[in-house]
Amino acid sequence: EIGYFGLIHGLPVTFFIALAFLAIASTILWSSKEKHGKLLCLQLLILVSALWLIPTVTGGSPPVINHDYRNLGMIDYIVNHGHFSTRVTGYFSWPGTFILSAIVTKVALINLETLVGMGLVPLLMQLLCLAPLYIFLKNTLGGERSNYCWLGCWLFYLAEWVVHLHLNPQGFAFFFLLTLLALVTNPKIWQKGAKQFTFLSLIVLIFAALAVTHLLTALAALCILIGLCLLKKNKRMALVIATCVVLLAAWNLTEASMLGSKIKSSERFVTIHQTTPPGEIVEPTKPPGEIVEP
Repeated sequence: EIGYFGLIHGLPVTFFIALAFLAIASTILWSSKEKHGKLLCLQLLILVSALWLIPTVTGGSPPVINHDYRNLGMIDYIVNHGHFSTRVTGYFSWPGTFILSAIVTKVALINLETLVGMGLVPLLMQLLCLAPLYIFLKNTLGGERSNYCWLGCWLFYLAEWVVHLHLNPQGFAFFFLLTLLALVTNPKIWQKGAKQFTFLSLIVLIFAALAVTHLLTALAALCILIGLCLLKKNKRMALVIATCVVLLAAWNLTEASMLGSKIKSSERFVTIHQTTPPGEIVEPTKPPGEIVEP
């Protein structure tokens, strides 16, 4: 039963009592001087499962699940045809999510439609973000404050109710952004040596994936890299940023050309239907000698 306050109206009071006990247990461990990483991780997984498995347990559906089914159609198109086309839909202008999902479908033989139908995709996306999130907090807070790192993860998941964390470009781009933050906050990336080159190469690869997945998130990541470069005054990072700018510009120019051809085709279609009197048949234009099938 969904009332004025959404899911809260249809859940028993024992559910919230259990969450309160879970929060109290975690609070005791956060303030402890000893490290309790494994137990805090288990409690965090219980919290995430309790929040995101509600639709599965109650027989409902997660928010905006219709978007997941729409995106399944685009993933199936790549699986069946081996390519994507912006002529089919403009949403293919950000094909990164659909390409990766199609690869997982073909290689790992995972039925994404079953996962969507069971309402498990938001939970899996939340768990996917856990590793880079924890590494980012550990890099910024320090390893000696590992309990507080789990506190940060707890607050993140308690407030992270973004409906875009689904099988869509925004959700995958968010994961790539967290991974990028985990890399750039690693102290080794600012130390000269072979490891720095490895980290910088990973940054370029992740940014390339981000550029073809979601433009706005890629721009936000680029601003973060520029800010860190100005703060650290690192020449190698400046070279990485220049490479990222080239990748982003090259992809968006390609995307703009594909989208432009799609818009021209749509305008021609609209023009034909607007200028044709009712009942008149318009034959398609064709070069001399070319046969046009109906």
